Order: sequence, then structure tokens, then C-alpha cells
Amino acid sequence: MNTRKALLASCAVVAAALMGCAPSSGSKTDSTSEAPSSVSTEVATQAKIRVAGWDDSAVSAGIIEEFEKKYPNIDVEYEFTSAADYQKTISLNMQSDNPPDVAQYNTPMRDLNAAGLILDLEPYASEYGWNDLIASSLLDQTRFSDDGKRMGEGRLIAAPYLVPVLGVFVNKTLEAQAGLDAAPSDLDAFEANLKKAKDGGLLPLMIGALDYGGIHNWAGVLNSYCEPAVQKDWLFGKAGASLDIDCAKQATSRFQEWFANGYYPADANGTADTDAAARFAAGEAVYIIDGSWQGGMFEKELGAGNVGFYLLPHVTADGPSVTNASVAAYSVSAKTQHPDAAAAFLNFMFSPEAGKVITDSGQLSCNPAANEGLTGVNGEIAAGFAKVVEDDAALVWPDQAAPTLLDLITADIQLLFGEKKTAQEMVVEVQADWAEYHQ
Repeated sequence: MNTRKALLASCAVVAAALMGCAPSSGSKTDSTSEAPSSVSTEVATQAKIRVAGWDDSAVSAGIIEEFEKKYPNIDVEYEFTSAADYQKTISLNMQSDNPPDVAQYNTPMRDLNAAGLILDLEPYASEYGWNDLIASSLLDQTRFSDDGKRMGEGRLIAAPYLVPVLGVFVNKTLEAQAGLDAAPSDLDAFEANLKKAKDGGLLPLMIGALDYGGIHNWAGVLNSYCEPAVQKDWLFGKAGASLDIDCAKQATSRFQEWFANGYYPADANGTADTDAAARFAAGEAVYIIDGSWQGGMFEKELGAGNVGFYLLPHVTADGPSVTNASVAAYSVSAKTQHPDAAAAFLNFMFSPEAGKVITDSGQLSCNPAANEGLTGVNGEIAAGFAKVVEDDAALVWPDQAAPTLLDLITADIQLLFGEKKTAQEMVVEVQADWAEYHQ
């Protein structure tokens, strides 16, 4: 699944990432499985591993084909289930006497980990060098406490392999027509572009606030104001963290002002994210803040060389390169009879061979080296991601911080645009929802 819509559909929220799902309510247990006492990167014996997932694209098939070329002694059987059914059935499958060896990561893995059914991959991360190869802000997204509530600590329950990136897509024809700065150094410079585009009779910024587009845009402005370490503590559920802070209020207020100033379409609240993307692709706006999964479609519709991409600038020109980049990953069953073979399959995801399969599909590998050589808008996306990795500032989506935040944030953004809620009221309400879950 290469869109946030499809990934969230796998969380039983049918609509638009990266690649993550809202957290579960958490189930406390002391039965987590022990990490393997000995591991090996040498897989010489014959083995057959079953891999379960919802991805029916060329990515899974291509990676498996390349893996079997390198490991002819390992036979990989892929078991596809549609996203909606996968969410319903994976827990039962992993609890059965004959679970798949490897399974695409989603929310139930957190509870399955607490029940001792997911293998702790930390020994393999150490043996293969994942901690040096993959940015901690990506790898930490699949580390969880035993109760499944706190991210970034505890056991490594999945290995990431591809990642979507949030940023600003640019219609270069309209950008040139309006005489805009093609490389705004900070958020003020970007906003100056919005004003100049509007004054020139163009719609500056497309959005679909009916669903995920609102969250994408709000998250982008949060990233411009709030330091990644501060956001990470909140997103990961760290005790004492809070979003009820000045930077979040300032970001939310500025986001609201963009609508009030006419930088977004007047019908934003009635526009779905997919419709907003289609309207941008039809040339209706200069910019859209969206995920990297849209790059191929935008380039196809607007023409090669006519679509640009950059990260939404920070409020200061020397600020960090930070964005939302929520990974897709695979977990390993604690019952597998072939843990070394399963781990070899996960490690292969970071290889140049797997990277080519991933990038050929228009997506990004978690390993920045595998993304080198891309051209066009995908090259610009890869360049933005490389900066994020350099600053180790990849974040999950705000709605992943607590189970009910997706609906709450979506509704609050609509109220912001309708001037029925202030920025401060929204931030306070979001924090209260977070605190209730993490108390």
C-alpha cells in the first residue's frame, strides 16, 4: 500500500502513509517473548518461510523474487489478504498453532507483542547493523513498551522497509507564472509566496479538510514551529509530554490564518483528500501539502519537469529538516521455526536490490543510499528525505499518538476553518484526549 489512505484503511478507518495506524487501547501482560539467545546472519540450510501481508503491488513480489535469487535455499510463500480483512484476521492468524513466519506490521502487533507472540528483533538489529544503517527516528517507530502504548522504547517488534514523506508539491508552471520564490528559506518566505499567488489571481494552496488533508497540513505547520524532540516525546507517549505548548498554539493559529486569508479553497471542509489531490493534478493550485505517494500521479498529470517538491520550511532558516514519515514494516512470529531466515528476509529489505524494487514503484526505501539516482519529482522527494535522515527528524503522524485523535483532529480542523474554535481550544482538547489515553 503506497498511500496513507490505504494504510489507514488497514486500521479499519477507510479513507487516505506512510505508513502507520492509530494505536490500540493497549493490553497489559507480562508474557512478552524472550529475545533470541543466539542469532546468525548465515542462513545456509533449506527453509520455507510464509510472509503475510496486504500489499498486492509489485513491491512485495519484486522483493521476494530478488531475495530468492540471493538465497536460493529459502523459499518464500506470500499470503495476501485485503487490507480490511487483514486487520480483522491477523491477530487470530498470529495466535494460531501455524502462524505466518513474517507478517506486515499493523496495530494488532502491539498487543500480540504483549502476549509473547512477536519476536524481539533487537539481536538481529545489532547483528546486521540496522541501528547504524537506519535513522533512529525511523527504527524507533517500531519499538514498543509491553503495554503497546509507548513508542520508541522497549522491544523492536518490526523492521521498517519503506517510508512516505510529507512535503510541499509545487506546480512549477504556476510558480513561474506568479514569479514565486522557488526555494523559500523559511516559513515567512513560503507564506509570502502564498500571498503573492493569491494577489495574482491563483489559488495558493489546495487542501482536502474533509479527512486526512487537514491533518497533513496541520502536521506540516507543527513541524515548522515545534522542535522534533518535543514532538517525538508527545507522539511516542512519553510521560509528562504535552502539546499544550506555545509552539503548537502558534502553529495552529497560523494554519487557521491561512484559511482566513484565502490561501486555501473556500470549500476545503467539503473536499476529500483524494479530490484535493485530483484538483491539484488538474492545475487548480500552486501548492499542495501531501505525501510522497502522490508524486508519480502528479508528474503524470502535470507533465515531467512540471512538478517540484520540498519540505515545508521551518520558521527559522537554519531550523531542522523535519517531516512526518511513518514507516511500513514487517514483524516476525515468536513461533517461527526459521527466525534466522525470517530476519534475513527483513534485512534484505535494506539492500540495493530491494531498494530498486521500492523506488521503481515510486516509493522510498528507509535506507537513503537505496534512493540515490532518482530523477524528477522523486529525486526531489529523495533529496528532502535525505535531509530528514541527516537531522534524524522523521515523525509519525499526530493521530498516531492516541486511538481517538484521528476523528478529533479532523473535526477540530473543520471547526478552526469555520471559526467555531480557536487554536488554543483545539490544542487543549487534543492534549486532553492524549492525556486520557496515556494516563
